[in-house]
Amino acid sequence: MRFILLNFTFLLLNAILLSGQTVQPLPNAHAHNDYEHDRPLFDALAQGFTSVEVDVYLVDGEIYVYHDLPKQVDPNRTLRKLYLDPLKQRIEQNGGQIYPGYETTFFLMIDIKKNGLAVYEQLKEQLAPYQDILTSYSENQKNERQITIFLSGDRPMKT
Repeated sequence: MRFILLNFTFLLLNAILLSGQTVQPLPNAHAHNDYEHDRPLFDALAQGFTSVEVDVYLVDGEIYVYHDLPKQVDPNRTLRKLYLDPLKQRIEQNGGQIYPGYETTFFLMIDIKKNGLAVYEQLKEQLAPYQDILTSYSENQKNERQITIFLSGDRPMKT
């Protein structure tokens, strides 16, 4: 009985000590094809990544996250559900930052797989509710915020 109590106490203390540890942000770490992990975005954040890539397709007015578009899309694999909403929620929970105490922007690379102009137009609409956390540009001025999005792939060159 004493052995079991001692083991339980050790496990409890270990859990308490580990729960107070924070993730060390890695300024040069980029998660390529992050959405292929079991927990898209969350696995990268748990490791301290400060940049993630997400491949997207436009289907029926919604932006879906896939490397290769399946015949049937999963309604839970949208850009909003897998990335935008969780990032916004994390910023709110961490006092305005992706990682507590890390004030540098988080990079979200959106790789448009096809139909670049149509995806871009829909992306502008879908990003509007997140403007308060997204880096913006006006004329020659950059207003850096918690998340900086950059596009790759089949992106429109002039917009």
